Amino acid sequence: MRSLLPVLLVAAALALAACDDSVLPISETEACVCSEEGAGCGDDWCSYELALEPSCLGEVDRAEVLIDGHLETQMLEFETVDGAQVPKVVVPCTRTAPGDETRIDVFAGKWAWSRTGNSCEIPGQVKSILFGCVSE
Repeated sequence: MRSLLPVLLVAAALALAACDDSVLPISETEACVCSEEGAGCGDDWCSYELALEPSCLGEVDRAEVLIDGHLETQMLEFETVDGAQVPKVVVPCTRTAPGDETRIDVFAGKWAWSRTGNSCEIPGQVKSILFGCVSE
């Protein structure tokens, strides 16, 4: 029984570390397939407009975006327009090739979203995706 105690302590420490929301669940990121100017992707590749829903105001200050393993440089957040806080629309550099699918993960404190199956069925389409804070 005594030899089992160190194993249990290590397991408990790992479990507590896994619950720490300050640790970003990203090990290594990959480069964006397209450059910031869109080079490397054709005009027929699908792009995205991402934003937080107004329901996230007061819940989330900013959110990180991971698309197909690439951590985007822009974050989802709110901006002030005419004195009101509104969601900022972000156009990530990552795009989806025609016929392919893209996975989009968004992380913000206790909130995490995952969108899979974002397929590029209509060449050149711009897809708008909102991330809401209505349930945990």
